[in-house]
Amino acid sequence: MHEHNVRRARDGFADWEYGLLAASAVEWFGARAVSLTPEGKPVTGISGFQLTPDRSAGVDENADLDAVAVIGSDQWAGEAPPDVAELLNAVAARGGVVGGICAGTLALARAGMFEKAKHTSNGRDWINGHEAGYAGDLNYQDVPHAVADGKIVSAPGSAPGTFTLAFLKTLYPERSSDLAQMRTLFAREYAEAS
Repeated sequence: MHEHNVRRARDGFADWEYGLLAASAVEWFGARAVSLTPEGKPVTGISGFQLTPDRSAGVDENADLDAVAVIGSDQWAGEAPPDVAELLNAVAARGGVVGGICAGTLALARAGMFEKAKHTSNGRDWINGHEAGYAGDLNYQDVPHAVADGKIVSAPGSAPGTFTLAFLKTLYPERSSDLAQMRTLFAREYAEAS
C-alpha cells in the first residue's frame, strides 16, 4: 500500500493546484503528504500564503517517496528553472507516480517523462514555447482535463479536480470505489452550480 503523496512547490506556486490533491490523499486514502522545495526553504504561493517544506527536493532525502506531484509556478517557465529531473526519474524508476500540473508539466518535459507518455498541459504551443521540441511532443493531448498514461499524470492549470482524480487513481488503482465516490462529489458541485 502506498503511504506517501508528495507535492512540490516553487515561489509563486499555484495554491489551488495542490490543495485538493494533498488533502484528498491524506483524508480519503491515509497518505502522508510531504512538501518539498528546491532548497528546503519556505516558498510563498500566489495568494501570499507561505509553505514551509518538510525537506528539499534532493534525491537522497526522498528515497521513500512513492509519488511526486510538481505544482505549477511561473518560475518553471522562467530563465533559470530548477532542475528536478533526477528526483522525477528516481521516483519513476522505482515504479512511483510522477505528475505535473500547469507549469509543473515543464519539469516533466525536461526530465523526459513525456517521451513515451500521452500528456497534456496549458496548450501544445505553450509547452513548446518553453521546451521547443521536447521528447514526446507528438504524444500531446489537446484536452481540458488531466491525462494519465502509465504512471505519468499531467493536467492544465485549469484542471485541479481531474488532476487529483487521475493522480489518486494511478497511485491507488485498487481503490476504485472511493475514487468513484470522489468523482461523483466533484461532478455534483459543477452540475448543481450551472
